[in-house]
Amino acid sequence: MNRRPFVAAALFVIPFLVYLEDFHYAGSGDTQPAELLPVAVLQDGNFDFRRFFRPGEPLPYAFQERGGKVISIYPILPGLLNVPTYAAAAAFGIDIEAERIRLSMISSALISALSVFFLFLALDRLVARRSTAVLLAVTYAFGTCAWSVASRGMFQHGPSLLMQSLALWMLARGDSRSVAGGGFFLGLAVVGRPTNLLLAIPLAVAVYRKHRESFAAFCVLGGIPFALRSIYARAYWGSALSLAQADPFPAVSHFGGNPFRGLAGLLVSPSRGLFVYSPIFLFVGLAVGPAVRLRREKPIYLALLVGALAILLATSSWTIWWGGHSFGYRLLIEMLPALTVLLALAWDEAIAGRRVRTAAFVFFLCGSVFLQAFGARYQPTGFNQKLDQDPGALWSLRESDVARAIRQCFRIA
Repeated sequence: MNRRPFVAAALFVIPFLVYLEDFHYAGSGDTQPAELLPVAVLQDGNFDFRRFFRPGEPLPYAFQERGGKVISIYPILPGLLNVPTYAAAAAFGIDIEAERIRLSMISSALISALSVFFLFLALDRLVARRSTAVLLAVTYAFGTCAWSVASRGMFQHGPSLLMQSLALWMLARGDSRSVAGGGFFLGLAVVGRPTNLLLAIPLAVAVYRKHRESFAAFCVLGGIPFALRSIYARAYWGSALSLAQADPFPAVSHFGGNPFRGLAGLLVSPSRGLFVYSPIFLFVGLAVGPAVRLRREKPIYLALLVGALAILLATSSWTIWWGGHSFGYRLLIEMLPALTVLLALAWDEAIAGRRVRTAAFVFFLCGSVFLQAFGARYQPTGFNQKLDQDPGALWSLRESDVARAIRQCFRIA
């Protein structure tokens, strides 16, 4: 009996139900366009947000007025993926504008759970044993900021993770049509979150080396999302060449930061460190050797390693590498599918069958799930307000975001 469909279904349903726990939505000003766009689409048939603001009133930072229209300064992919939930609610007579937070909670949980589902399908194609694919899909679902951030609000991250996972699944399938289709989803990932270009380029190189016969179709399908964005950009931003997005705080957020300070903060700071909030990824280091060794047979591993490092290094130069008001390593979330696949490679090549390493892996996995659970349930903790007053709080262990969450849970002063 083929149990794969049942396992895959469980790896969608269980995360979806966990993500919906208590309907704890933790969006922000960043998510407001994605929460309102479905209303504009379904009721007005456009991407203009004028209906939500009085003429002459100051616009929230996530919006701009251009050509008589009020537009989102962020990519509209998250809002478009939010439309099906709103459409279903509207069909049952629900006031979609009044219930937009609850509906967006459902969408963000659904999108993140689907990313778990497709990442499992990708892993099941890439690794030697299905048990490994299940273990790493569970790790991704509950031991990373896919749970504490992406599933908790209609940020760009959830759709980004979904498109990446779909692309990896299709590339892992390996047949010509699937590989070409992977280009389409990678294109969507880049249009929805431009940082993904740093991952798409090495993956495109891997496709060229391993599936050269599909490379042209891969590029053509990958260009479709960019063509659609150009149409939108021409209509709403005034130029087909526009990226159709803008930096809300250009005076303080740009690639002019200290990369060494940013790198240290992104990896080990008490309130944003990748290895603090998901210490399980310390084991990715064990995948470097195998990824290099398999570069000809399975170039996807080296491509993911290069792409993840590129995202990390680029983000380290961002002046506000901590990502403003957020939880954990929000700006590194786009690395998660790549890191999870590499972690699966490390498990197969260097951890499974070794008692000490396996015990350490389980210990760090439990720690990752523990910390992500607190973030998912108890953010915001008030840490971000303290951060506004004193950026040095990023390095305080006692006043860190997760320490505050734990104290809230156990009601410790």
